[in-house]
Amino acid sequence: MQVQEEIIRSILILAVLLLFSAFFSSSETAITSIGRGKLLAIQENNPKRRKGIDWLISDMPRALTVILIGNNLVNIAASAVATQVALSLIGAKGLLLAVAFTTVVIVIFGEILPKSVAILKPDGIVSGALPLLRFINMIFSPLVWVTVGIVKFFGSLLKVDLSSQHPFVTREEIEQMVNIGEASGVFEEEERRMIHGVISFEETRVYEIMIPRTDMVAVPGDTDISVALRSELTGESSGNVPGAQTVSETE
Repeated sequence: MQVQEEIIRSILILAVLLLFSAFFSSSETAITSIGRGKLLAIQENNPKRRKGIDWLISDMPRALTVILIGNNLVNIAASAVATQVALSLIGAKGLLLAVAFTTVVIVIFGEILPKSVAILKPDGIVSGALPLLRFINMIFSPLVWVTVGIVKFFGSLLKVDLSSQHPFVTREEIEQMVNIGEASGVFEEEERRMIHGVISFEETRVYEIMIPRTDMVAVPGDTDISVALRSELTGESSGNVPGAQTVSETE
């Protein structure tokens, strides 16, 4: 009876560890896929999550370190518990079975399934995971501090600045998002061209859009409106007809 109780207790512990593994895996995928711009939008829509979002944006590598440490710890613990259960049920012959079973269960329920869900719903997962992640960060603070220090040390040896802040979004990403938006029906073609025009406006030179004064169709400033309209209707002008005090062919 005592052996059975221990086995049931171990199975319950294994289930809890798998839940934590799924939590860490989904949190990692959600954070790495959501982007800082989306985090700011979540912060604006959920003022209660402001502190958590600020913590995440200010030091995202630390948050990922917390997740990776926690995920590895629970996966190792799950493997140990599963091995103990297999040995209790089958004996030494159950060791290989425990390894195979634990691998399949962790890969499916601790990795693939939670990460697939996180890709589809990153907003909700990030919002829900932040309080627990900050609590775990406080518990693992010394270990996280040492781990981050080691990573930064090896990063400096490789001449990689791990503390550098990247742009929220690049120009190329904006252009691709607009193209994807048009393909999915979010934007009309006219809207897409307008947005692309705004993005590329800084590259436009004045001479590309200006009409030299000597090529303009203009009328004297004291010209009657009917004459000016006639000039427009007869095709002598391609747009508005400017009026001038003096119009010279050579100026």
